[in-house]
Amino acid sequence: RAEVYPYPASLPVIVAQANMADDLARRDFGINAMAASLHPRRFGNLLDTQGGVADLEDGVVRVLHRASFRDDPTRLLRAARYVSRLGFRMDGATRRQFRSNLRYMDAVSAARVRREIERLLTEQDASRAVLTAVRLGVLPAVESGLAAPEVRAALKRADARGLRGLALLGALTWPLPAERADAFRERIGVTKRQAQVMRAVVRLRESEQRLSEAQRPSRVSRVVGVAPREAVEAASAAAASTAARRNLARYLDVSRRRSPLDGHDLLALGVPPGPAVGGMLTTLRNAVLDGVVRARTQAERFVQERLAAQK
Repeated sequence: RAEVYPYPASLPVIVAQANMADDLARRDFGINAMAASLHPRRFGNLLDTQGGVADLEDGVVRVLHRASFRDDPTRLLRAARYVSRLGFRMDGATRRQFRSNLRYMDAVSAARVRREIERLLTEQDASRAVLTAVRLGVLPAVESGLAAPEVRAALKRADARGLRGLALLGALTWPLPAERADAFRERIGVTKRQAQVMRAVVRLRESEQRLSEAQRPSRVSRVVGVAPREAVEAASAAAASTAARRNLARYLDVSRRRSPLDGHDLLALGVPPGPAVGGMLTTLRNAVLDGVVRARTQAERFVQERLAAQK
């Protein structure tokens, strides 16, 4: 088919049926503008009218016409993704067009931007992909706060931890002031879960000093509260404070430990019904996190000692 873009960042409009060469000419880049025949007599024959094979051999990401990024600015994000994934480079003309068309990202809908960012976040080497998109300027074109050097530093730390998906989105958000994080969420139209993680990351960043001082996992737990695990993973990788990262990492290592006793067990041990049960569960949970209690017998003795001390 043949198509046109009525205005920058619009969806394409099909204008005519076309031959295969015309269809390939509307693709994003030379490296994905090739076709292989499925006809039994010509099976596997390659049609390469746009120089895609040469681009693959040269390790080049190249747009097919000057208006490519203007017509569909999401190609800017895809170019960054391919540069990162394949270890390729953009040719000179594509690089110049890339820089001069970054402004058109403002015209792309939130849903389309979010989908492309989600693809970056789920790349095999996702931290590298996101860092490439920051370095090339396309993510800062979405949210200006992402141009800050602290963002690159946070992403490099996240790369060392191999973060992907929601946790990596949290790490990307980590250095942003609250108002910029709000603007970023609004700009890309995040899902409910993504919003929960991003808001929790902002709260944890504002508590970074407390996290750096919270040496015991139980103290970290009080700061973390009900933050999604992905937000805690983001903080443990992206925080500027070495102590905060260390304390959060230690907390993550033990946070899935389960208490040997539940509320029914506490009642059977003589804990009075009501708020006392919840309080003892919290105290016991903290002891489990800190490694004071591990086995059921230890937990029972721990509770009995606390009850005796209250008499």
